[in-house]
Amino acid sequence: MWNRHTHSTAFIQRAMITDCTRCLDRANLISRMGNCHTPRPSAVSALSVAFVLSVVAPLCALQAAENSPTFEHEIKPLLEQKCFECHGNGKTKGGLSLASLTEVVKGSESGPVVVPGNPEASLLYSLVESGEMPREGARLSKEQVRLIHDWIEKGQFPSAGDAKPKGKIITEEDRQFWSFVPPVRPELPELPETDEDAAARTSIDHFILRKHKEAGLKMKQEADRRTLIHRLYFDMLGLPPTPQEIERFVASEDPKAWVKLVERVLESPHYGERWGRHWMDVAGYAESSLIVGDFVRPDFWRYRDYVIDSFNDDKPYDQFVIEQLAGDELVDWRGADAFTPDMIEKLVATGFLRCAPDGTDNQLITQEDKRYDAQQTAVEVSTKAIMGLTLNCVRCHDHKYDPILQEEYFSMISFFQPAYDPENWISGNLNTFGAGPVRAIPLLDKAGREQWERHCQQVFDEQAETLYQIDYGIENSFRDRYISDRLDQFDADRREALRKALKLSEREREQEEIALVFEAAKELAITSKLLRATFPEMNDRYKEAQTRMSQQRKEFNASQPELIWGLWDVSTQPSPAWFLSRGDYHEPTHEVDPGVMMVLDGHLDQPFAKVLEASVNPTPHSTGRRLALARWLTQPDHPLTARVMVNRIWQYHFGNGIVYSTDDFGKRGSPPTHPELLDWLAVEFVENGWSIKHMHRLILNSTTFRQAAGTVGAASLLSGFPRRRLDAELIRDRMLAVSGLLDETTGGESVPTVEFSAGTHLVDPEHPGRYRRSVYLTTQRSTQPTILKVFDGPVMETNWPHRHSSTVAPQALTLMNHPFVREAAEALANRIVNCPGEAAEDRTCYAFQLVYGRDPRPEERQLLKSAGGENSDWTLIAHALLSSNEFLYVD
Repeated sequence: MWNRHTHSTAFIQRAMITDCTRCLDRANLISRMGNCHTPRPSAVSALSVAFVLSVVAPLCALQAAENSPTFEHEIKPLLEQKCFECHGNGKTKGGLSLASLTEVVKGSESGPVVVPGNPEASLLYSLVESGEMPREGARLSKEQVRLIHDWIEKGQFPSAGDAKPKGKIITEEDRQFWSFVPPVRPELPELPETDEDAAARTSIDHFILRKHKEAGLKMKQEADRRTLIHRLYFDMLGLPPTPQEIERFVASEDPKAWVKLVERVLESPHYGERWGRHWMDVAGYAESSLIVGDFVRPDFWRYRDYVIDSFNDDKPYDQFVIEQLAGDELVDWRGADAFTPDMIEKLVATGFLRCAPDGTDNQLITQEDKRYDAQQTAVEVSTKAIMGLTLNCVRCHDHKYDPILQEEYFSMISFFQPAYDPENWISGNLNTFGAGPVRAIPLLDKAGREQWERHCQQVFDEQAETLYQIDYGIENSFRDRYISDRLDQFDADRREALRKALKLSEREREQEEIALVFEAAKELAITSKLLRATFPEMNDRYKEAQTRMSQQRKEFNASQPELIWGLWDVSTQPSPAWFLSRGDYHEPTHEVDPGVMMVLDGHLDQPFAKVLEASVNPTPHSTGRRLALARWLTQPDHPLTARVMVNRIWQYHFGNGIVYSTDDFGKRGSPPTHPELLDWLAVEFVENGWSIKHMHRLILNSTTFRQAAGTVGAASLLSGFPRRRLDAELIRDRMLAVSGLLDETTGGESVPTVEFSAGTHLVDPEHPGRYRRSVYLTTQRSTQPTILKVFDGPVMETNWPHRHSSTVAPQALTLMNHPFVREAAEALANRIVNCPGEAAEDRTCYAFQLVYGRDPRPEERQLLKSAGGENSDWTLIAHALLSSNEFLYVD
């Protein structure tokens, strides 16, 4: 969104001369200086330069050793410098653009300019070798001409022909696999009218009861009302019911009390917090991008709020999917003078496609492989989330088990190519080092966005200059003075050459002059310590520059607008998506068009070709590719979309899905335990407007859900409700609720976490929102609050479709010693001691009602009485109650 700014890379080159000569001879290095991978010049800090010295310099040495130049790393920067005046940045003199490998291969009006493997027959090489091109500016040096020669001779080029690899053949047997056929509503099983079977309350019970009969099982009796209300509240809200709510439900004689309670929880704002968290697991939501520094993206919490609001509003699931895949293509936000609430919502929704780790953040030099990784991971996570298919292995070969071709993988990539375009890349994160642009949208009107872009340009340039002075400029200016004072120590020829070079500023010097000064400094044994001793005023210059940098960053942070981290098409004319042999971006073979899996498409009333033909894209600023994909996915008869989602809903209610492998509906995934029920639910879901709350009502009002807790052995057939430990977030939230600390504020900025001694991470104890629900805590991929991590809170490397529940010693130790648990225990003890009214006469009863929602049993009363009765240490008792299994588990 922000304009790219220009800045000299001379000081990067000098840094590399200093460091890389350890591996390469100076002449070879200098010849390669203009060819290092610098796709977009940007400001550089000390940390960025450290990155160059530690990573890029060895890469240059490695490339020199291999002697096989690549277009993106070495040739394109050279062409940008020498040829883009006529053949780049939108200019195509003679019909030739050199801005991408695709356009180079395409050639000019006169025909091809490159013949792969034959430099002498290539027009591009002939023109630069003879000096005819470039017509303006300095000719290419001999080393640069040689680089062009080596690239044409040994580099990787996409195939000009249409030969495609032969993949597996999709058979009719493949097409008839259960999950690749559209679901059809089966007839409800007929059950004999016995006392047991009369317990069927919803259609779901018919399918479950039939399985019970086949397996020789019986439905458990209905759980007691205290158990049911706890189960419902934790399942749907993630919070415990209050003692008053429990007693009101238990005492109610209304035959529809349960149905009304279900409706009440569905209308609670806490419902979206609980079920939105489930979807964020599926999407892989985290506010940081993991790879370099794991910095938190400011304002990425907007996507979290979008998800929560969507669940609370019961947004139809098909609309939910379309907005997340292509919300930017539903509104003409770039053509509008100001954002409307609808535009903001649609743009924020596309944060779904930004949840995947992105290794192109905070990099001085964006490595090309990181671009492909970010693009492909975003595609793979979204297909797992929506279609329940794993495509990771199809990067490199046809799927070993499922009828999915490698060709189809890159056709899926093609949908996302206009937004995640490796040849027209936008960095994945906002950093503090002055690099840009970034894939973020300032939440301003059109004029404000344009003004902000200009402001960023100015700030980045100022920071770049200040950083340059701190990193190199100040020291090198005094180095030049030191050399000038000692020119008589060199022979006449070198003295004259040095005098000429030192009259120029560093940025004006040619590479040979840079190397000349460097060698002189080396011979004079110039060090920072020597310069500081010789020129004491250096320290003052450094202090001034550091103060200036601090002030620049402070002013920039203060002026930063709110941001939307979404996805949009960078261009309506994206670079081609290539079929990559063995998944290697160095080996493109042929161009692929947007397309879907044949094994799915053949079953649909509206195959993809018709969907694409009928798709109308309302905005002129995008290709409409992702919108077409989203509409194909949300057809009523799509084999997977509805099945996968209702299976997820079932999983979060009962602990496991009807298909256990919730992200894998392929041949290596788990078969459904109740296939007819799964299809019935999928059709019911679609026919009722893709309403998630409708599915909740069917499940929650069923006898299956209302059973007493059952044994683990019959869990797959649901002969009894499976007992489960609370999720990590719910344990913390329950402690906050019963202790009276819970802050029920919804939405808005995330609550930060901080690192304490021994690697412990806590919610910031000074933050005013420290008692908010766990869904509002900052989510970083590399770190999370210890209280959540130890209870299996997910670490979002990609996504987390199924939570695990472990039982390990650190959990008990955390409950004993963690500062948050002790704080909650103290707050609960104060609440017990200061209980209102008649409850003060029996604090033990009040404590158990708060924590467990029931009265203490006789043996529990006796235990507390023998421990001191009303004079007991209530902090210890509260701590014990919060650490018990009854508190951590729900029946």
